[in-house]
Amino acid sequence: MRIFITALILIISLQSWTKADDIRDFEIEGVSIGDSLMDHMSIKQFNIFKKREYEYVHTFATITVKNENLNLYSAVRAYYKIKDKNKIIHAVEGTTFISNMSECNNLMNKVANEIDETYKNLKSDKDTFNHWADKSNKSKVHQIDYEFNSGDVIAVQCVDWTKKITDENGWKDSFRVTLFDKETAEFLRSLN
Repeated sequence: MRIFITALILIISLQSWTKADDIRDFEIEGVSIGDSLMDHMSIKQFNIFKKREYEYVHTFATITVKNENLNLYSAVRAYYKIKDKNKIIHAVEGTTFISNMSECNNLMNKVANEIDETYKNLKSDKDTFNHWADKSNKSKVHQIDYEFNSGDVIAVQCVDWTKKITDENGWKDSFRVTLFDKETAEFLRSLN
């Protein structure tokens, strides 16, 4: 029942996307590409979240926010350039932790069907690949990408970590919806 309610909430939230013409018009938990991180948190909060920051090849960093104020997702992750003093958001991701991949795949397909119906002109691509952060190549990402003419991307994913990765890092299997600007999408593709 929990998965049905989560799917329903996520699909309903996609309804607000029907008026969006540009990736910057989309929001995840009120956060959009092009916003400054500092519009969404104080310096004190930023410094707390920064302790768990993840850096990608000294180019982009991500800050993950998990708190009781989130409505649809368990966590929200914002991507920004490490050297950018304004902390402009280049990608934003909503994550829901899941208990099994079957649940995640059902949720991914429901959200993907909603995007397909709403944006018939978006180019889509479905793929499964090894997660670059797992050097054993056993953790998998099941993904559907939707690309705008601009090169910006909406990615709907199920991330399936191995037990070893979960035990070592605390990373949990998850369902994710991510909005990427073109630059960030290209950068992350280069990592795989």
